[in-house]
Amino acid sequence: MKSHRFKTAVVLLGIFLILVTVWLGGCASTPPERPDSEKIKQDSDKGMQDLKKEEDRRGNDY
Repeated sequence: MKSHRFKTAVVLLGIFLILVTVWLGGCASTPPERPDSEKIKQDSDKGMQDLKKEEDRRGNDY
């Protein structure tokens, strides 16, 4: 009887550890939103516009 209880305890502990691992993995895979993410996106967009203007200007010089 002790063997059966031991096996059940090991199986339940294994299932619990798998669930905790999946839960922690899900939390780790979604980084928190940065408070300055909108500013970073705007700076990136402005940088791309500046690069496009520079390419257009250089293209017209040749």
